[in-house]
Amino acid sequence: MLSARWGGSVYESADGKSALERYRSLKPDIVIADIKMPGMNGVEIAKEIRKNDKNTRIVITTAYTDNKYTLEAMELLITRYLVKPVSTKELFTALAKCVTELEEINPDSYELRPGLLYNKWTKTLTGEEGEIKLTNIECSILEVLIEDRGKVVRYAKFEDDVWNGEYMSKDTLRAHIKALRSKLGGELIKSSKSIGYMLEFYNYQNNQ
Repeated sequence: MLSARWGGSVYESADGKSALERYRSLKPDIVIADIKMPGMNGVEIAKEIRKNDKNTRIVITTAYTDNKYTLEAMELLITRYLVKPVSTKELFTALAKCVTELEEINPDSYELRPGLLYNKWTKTLTGEEGEIKLTNIECSILEVLIEDRGKVVRYAKFEDDVWNGEYMSKDTLRAHIKALRSKLGGELIKSSKSIGYMLEFYNYQNNQ
C-alpha cells in the first residue's frame, strides 16, 4: 500500500487467482495486472475488483494492441493500459497518475478537530505540539472510522478491514479504541453499545 507519494509496500503473485486473493486480503491502493496470466487474466481481475471497489487504481499491461482490450479497460476505469515492453518512464508515469487519482478521491489530510490533523498517506497524526505516535493498528482503525465518518462502524467491518477477516474480540478492539481516544483527546470517537464505534469530526462539512 502507498504510505507516501512514492513509498509503500509491493506485493506480487504467481497467477491471477492468487493475485485476486491478495487484493482482497491486503486492499492495496494500486493493482498492476497483465492481460495474460494463469488462472485469471488482468481484465477478469479488474472486473472482480470493480464489483465493489471503484477507488483502487488499476494498471493493465499487455503484449496485445487489440482495441477490444482498450475499450474494455476504459469501461473498468483502468488508469493506464500499457503495451509491453513497458519502459521505466511509462511505468512511473502510470504510477504518478494513479497517485494523483487517489489523492483526488481521498484527501491527504483530515482535520479531526482544530489543531489535530491526520495524514493517511504518511500515516501521521499531528497536534499543536507536533507528531503524535500511532501504532499500525491504530492507524488502520482511525482510517476505517474516517472512511465512514459520521456513521457507526460495526464490529464486523473492523474485523474485515483491520484484522483482514481474522478473529477479533470486542475486548481487543476496545483496548485499541481506548488507546486511540487518549491520543486524539476529547470525545471524537463515540461508542454505540453492542454495535460499534463512530468518529465525529468537529466540523463535518469541512471534511467531506
